[in-house]
Amino acid sequence: MHIRGFTLIESLIVISISVIIFLIVATSFATLWKLSQTNLAAFETKSQAGIALQKISELIEESNSVLSSWSINETLYQTGENVLALRMPAVTEAGEIIPASFDYVAFAIPSTSILIADFAKAPQSSRPQGQIIFSNLAKALNFRYNSSTSTEITTIEIFLETAKSAYDSTKTSTLSTVVKLKNK
Repeated sequence: MHIRGFTLIESLIVISISVIIFLIVATSFATLWKLSQTNLAAFETKSQAGIALQKISELIEESNSVLSSWSINETLYQTGENVLALRMPAVTEAGEIIPASFDYVAFAIPSTSILIADFAKAPQSSRPQGQIIFSNLAKALNFRYNSSTSTEITTIEIFLETAKSAYDSTKTSTLSTVVKLKNK
C-alpha cells in the first residue's frame, strides 16, 4: 500500500494562498486601526475643548471683574487677546461668599499645547491654589471683550482651538461661547 502525501507544488500553492489571505486581513486591520485612532483624536479634541470651555465659562460667571494685569504665583498675567485675569469673591466649601475676600484666576497657554488656569486663593477659600491643566491639546485661546477698558468689561467671547495628530493628519476642534460676568 502506497501512502501519497502532498507534492511540493501543492504545498507551495496552499502556503501562497494562506499568505495572500493573511496580507488582506492584516491590511484591513491596519486600515481599521488607523481609522479608529483618527476618530479617537477627533473625539478627544472636541471633548477637551468642550470641557475646558465649560470650566472657563463657569469661572467667568463667578467673577466680579476683569483685571488689566495681576501677578499670580509669581507670574504676571496681562489681560489681552490670549490671556484673561479675573477677580472673584472667595467662597467657602458650602458655597457661601466670604465678605471682603477675593480669589484670582488667569487663563493662558504658557507652553506648547497646555491650557492652564492659574489660581491664587484667599486663605479660607475652597477654590484650588496653583496651576490646573484644563487641556493638554490646546492650540489657540482667544478672548474678545465688549470694552477695551478692563474695569468696564461685562461680556467675554471665548474661542478655543484644540488639535491632535493621528498618523498622517491632524484633527482640530474649535469651539466658542459668549459669557457674562454675573457678579458684576
